[in-house]
Amino acid sequence: MNIVDLKMKNDLTYICSRVLLLSLVLIPGAAFAYVGPGAGLTMLGSLWGLILAILFIVFGLLVLPFKIMRNRMKKNKVDAEGGKEQAEVAAQVATQSEQKINTDSDAE
Repeated sequence: MNIVDLKMKNDLTYICSRVLLLSLVLIPGAAFAYVGPGAGLTMLGSLWGLILAILFIVFGLLVLPFKIMRNRMKKNKVDAEGGKEQAEVAAQVATQSEQKINTDSDAE
């Protein structure tokens, strides 16, 4: 036998074994499997839970930045209004204390 003939024979064996293995993997056989109603409902419940968890995570990641921005804007608005109100209250307290001082000095 020649070395070339031996190599061709090995290549042919290799190809045939790969085709046989691939055909065994890809050709479906009879599956003697039964998913009962209890196991099926459990699987569906777990699947729905997983899908909803993923949706909540995605929704939370998309909404959270906008929620934080809205809260900061509200806080800045309240702080700005609060600063005005505090200035008004301080002015009222100052005028009341001046009036009290004036009335006290007039009484003496």
